[in-house]
Amino acid sequence: MADITKEILSGSTDGLPIKVTGTNYAGRVTVHTAGAGTTNRDELFLFAHVDDAAAAPQKVTIAFDDGTDPDDLMHITLPAFGSAGDDGLIPLITGLPIQNAKVVSSFAENADEVLITGWVNRHDNS
Repeated sequence: MADITKEILSGSTDGLPIKVTGTNYAGRVTVHTAGAGTTNRDELFLFAHVDDAAAAPQKVTIAFDDGTDPDDLMHITLPAFGSAGDDGLIPLITGLPIQNAKVVSSFAENADEVLITGWVNRHDNS
């Protein structure tokens, strides 16, 4: 039977939101690195919110692994701050499993306007 633990994203400090500072793939920030090997799987939950200074919609990109294949990139447009009426967390990824030390990173259309938070459910199948 697998043990499941809720873990902070490895790119976060103490569970705080991760500020997306890069505006292209070269400037991406690490959101999470999965555990090594195939025994453990990290079930990824990511959410974003737009900084309250951002007046326009913000495009954010999530890059999987090395991001060299266009299929490894997920693009999401987040509404401008205040335009959705609730300004809460916007789901990006809800339950995607990753393993084998794969890296999930992010960059945005504008620096310092998107923040990512979340967690992983680590499934230990050893």
